[in-house]
Amino acid sequence: MCLNSIFYYHQSQEDSLQYIGSLSRLEHLDLSHNTFLFYLPKSLCDLNKLHTLDLSGCIRIKKIGETKSLKIIKDLNKCLGLERCQLVVGADEGAYSSSSNLAQLEVVDCKELEISCLERLKSLEEAQRVRLIQKQKVERLKLCWEVGEAGGSLKVEENDLLGELVPPNSLQFLEICGYGGVTCLPAWWIPSISSHLSNLVEVTMEDFPRCMVLPPLGLLPNLERLVLRNMVRITRIDAGELSGGYREAFSRLSKFTIDDMENLKEFKFVSIDELSIQKCPLLTFGPLPPRAQRLLISDCDQAMSSSGKIRGIDGMEGPSAPVAELVVESCNVPLGDWSLLHHLPGLCSLTISNCHNITSSPEITRALSSLQQLAIIGCYGIESLPEGIVDKLTGLKALYTWDCPELEKLCGSKENKQKLAHIPIKFEKFGTSKTSVHPAEI
Repeated sequence: MCLNSIFYYHQSQEDSLQYIGSLSRLEHLDLSHNTFLFYLPKSLCDLNKLHTLDLSGCIRIKKIGETKSLKIIKDLNKCLGLERCQLVVGADEGAYSSSSNLAQLEVVDCKELEISCLERLKSLEEAQRVRLIQKQKVERLKLCWEVGEAGGSLKVEENDLLGELVPPNSLQFLEICGYGGVTCLPAWWIPSISSHLSNLVEVTMEDFPRCMVLPPLGLLPNLERLVLRNMVRITRIDAGELSGGYREAFSRLSKFTIDDMENLKEFKFVSIDELSIQKCPLLTFGPLPPRAQRLLISDCDQAMSSSGKIRGIDGMEGPSAPVAELVVESCNVPLGDWSLLHHLPGLCSLTISNCHNITSSPEITRALSSLQQLAIIGCYGIESLPEGIVDKLTGLKALYTWDCPELEKLCGSKENKQKLAHIPIKFEKFGTSKTSVHPAEI
């Protein structure tokens, strides 16, 4: 189908593209020289039999979405306004082709580039021809393998392939998903990376089913945000081991997220602004507690309850963590057994979410002596405040509850109004407006 220069105004474009997206048997589509074409809709990208698309002269097109069956996209180098491109790697022509459609990216240079199904690549030479390092417009790059799809039919070893996909120095955001190698040490991740990828500020790595060795992420001099997710064989995260020998490793890192690491047991890291640890059931904190201004711990019972006496390397008692704000979610351990709290003497704000046993103890109350703000969220069935909260925490300035109906009823009873008169209390139900109860109104 040839539809040259048909789009002159927005409604015409919407109507025509909607019609084209319904042509389920369409194999060839020529949209060349439609200078008012800005995007390709999802319905067009989902055409199962479409394998040739001509976009030459579409100078204003900004985004090409994920195309599963497309084999040929003509003249993308003439799409001057292209900002985002998604390519699903597949055979170029027929199931027994000796090459894939990755070659289409030779002429692509856009701000956001996503390449998925890399396990289908048939040779390293195909990756070399893309010349990724020369694409100086690319700011955001996502590289994906389909987890569990490679099996024994993998044509190219993942680490070698990753080594050929050298990012350009314009890169700011890097995401790698489904990587199946035992080590993740591409050839370009060496000390000189600090000058080559000086603009890289965010790295996300997730769904690494076999990986046991991570790259020296500390070599990235301006890394600000790091996400590690679902790496079943990683048992230890140590800033020293990830530093690559760089003395200033992680000096600019402000946010670190660790999620769904079911075998992670040890964590040692430098002080950062925000640390989020989720779904790490085996994690216990070693010689030092986590060092972050804001700490979120979710679904990590052992991390909350296994902190004994924490000592420094020299055998003396180690320094306390500089945690000012702690958020605890989905913890099945009673509040009275949260031994981690003993090592957070400067804690000002504590949020307890989806925890159904907040029975405290005198020791925990003493550990919370610096607390100024307490929030309790979604703790259904809780019928009393933690022991000592009312009369022992003299510095408490605010108490917030969200979706805790029994607790709200308790705080509003005549018996407790006088006890809580010195603490501003705010109740809220999700989806409703906030109501505040101030000391003067109680």
